[in-house]
Amino acid sequence: MHEKAYAQQCRAEEGRHTAATTRVRHRGRVVFALALGTFAIGTGEFGSNGIIQLFSSGLGVSVPVAAYAITAYAFGVVIGSPAITLLAARVNRRTLLLGLMLYALAVPRTTRALEPMRATVSSRSR
Repeated sequence: MHEKAYAQQCRAEEGRHTAATTRVRHRGRVVFALALGTFAIGTGEFGSNGIIQLFSSGLGVSVPVAAYAITAYAFGVVIGSPAITLLAARVNRRTLLLGLMLYALAVPRTTRALEPMRATVSSRSR
């Protein structure tokens, strides 16, 4: 299944680029951007393990229970990354990036904006 998606992605990329236009002008900037992205992802992935005691005390739960939240996040990454890769094999990369950024920015802000309404509704139902 992965090979089929990879082959489709390669065909799509070959159709958009020719050998003459794929020359990288600023190789150092590209490597720096990739290194910075890798550092940011690694910090996000492993940084929570270092502050798990603060995390658990802030939530008022035990450390093992707080570890379940980190485990759930890890499962989301393990399942979500390949799923997005397979589902977005034929999507233009710029469109995909903008869509994922919009989703990542809009969903948390929308849920946070609706939070006071949820608290009001839940307090009336008691």
